[in-house]
Amino acid sequence: MNTKIPLVLSLVWAVFCLACSGNTQAPDSGIDTADANITHDCGPACEDDNEGRDGDEGDSQNLWQEVDKELTAAFDSGKIKGDFVILDVFDDSGKLVHSISLGQAPGRDEPIAIASASKWVSSTVFLALVQDGKLSLDDTTGQVLGWTEPDIKDITLRHLLSFTSGLQGDDCVKKVLTSPEECLELIHGAGLEQGAMVGKTFHYGPQHMAVAAAMAKKVTGKSWRELFTEKVVLPSRFTSDAIYYTAPKQKVGIKNPLISGGLTISINDYERFLSALQGIGDSTLLSVDLFTEQHSEQWPTDINVVYTPNPDIHYALGCWRECSSPDDVAACDADLMVHSAGAFGFVPFMDLTNGSYGVLAAEGDSGAGRSNLEVLNQLRPMIAEAMQP
Repeated sequence: MNTKIPLVLSLVWAVFCLACSGNTQAPDSGIDTADANITHDCGPACEDDNEGRDGDEGDSQNLWQEVDKELTAAFDSGKIKGDFVILDVFDDSGKLVHSISLGQAPGRDEPIAIASASKWVSSTVFLALVQDGKLSLDDTTGQVLGWTEPDIKDITLRHLLSFTSGLQGDDCVKKVLTSPEECLELIHGAGLEQGAMVGKTFHYGPQHMAVAAAMAKKVTGKSWRELFTEKVVLPSRFTSDAIYYTAPKQKVGIKNPLISGGLTISINDYERFLSALQGIGDSTLLSVDLFTEQHSEQWPTDINVVYTPNPDIHYALGCWRECSSPDDVAACDADLMVHSAGAFGFVPFMDLTNGSYGVLAAEGDSGAGRSNLEVLNQLRPMIAEAMQP
């Protein structure tokens, strides 16, 4: 009898089992688990013919297949806007539990323009300064910037991050050759838009965060690039270039960065940001209190909405509060998904009902964000069911 055969078979079996361990990176995920503090399922490589599989796991697999089916149908029909779509879903421990990619997707470490998904990142920079004691959400333009006009000197950082400052704004934020200081003076000179009341007028636009960035520079003496690197890039352990431009699609204009929509960032790095924002692993961007404040209700009951791309929901501090009962704060908090959908179709999200988070990533023409958000909302109940233990 050849005694080497059982030994060889044992070694082969050991290698097979090691390949199916839960610490193996998901195929094509492109995420470095050592950097991101994220583990991944080994996916199809661990599947057999369902022998010995728990029934609940089989049900979950079927639910994810339904998610893929719905997303594929939306992509094929053109409801998903863009040449590609990627859906990644993580659980509350930072584990990638599902991923699907359709179309001509870029590499996961390739920076893409994400439009208003930048706002969630920018808001986190400002709140990190609040955490450091450099700013307060109640600090005003009068206190920090020296504005003296009675109608605008009491605009607070909270008003700016919730887009309720009432400021009229100026298109200077989208001009490559304009400096942030010149732009600030133009916004300052324009004052409030007609009929606006500070704290009671919501107007979704770039002017608010441009003023907030001026406040941040005033109290720190640092550029936006320096603050972004210090408060988000380094603690989140980004591995690719993440840059704010004036015109992110063309990747031009770093002199006058568009704080509310100019970020180009890789899919992997945005996911690292979401992980660190939730305090997963050893990187934490915000305290629990400030993280909670970021997605808490900010609107007064008598809010006047001048313009919003999402008329059925409310805005918090740099992110949207998606729920079935937006006017009932308690009910909304119990059914809350936070997101920051960008006009080009990039939709990062956190479902606070189960701690899951992820991105529905695409890069289409302006206006794709709303359509892609609708698809994500259609998938949300199926994702939530698949996430159940």
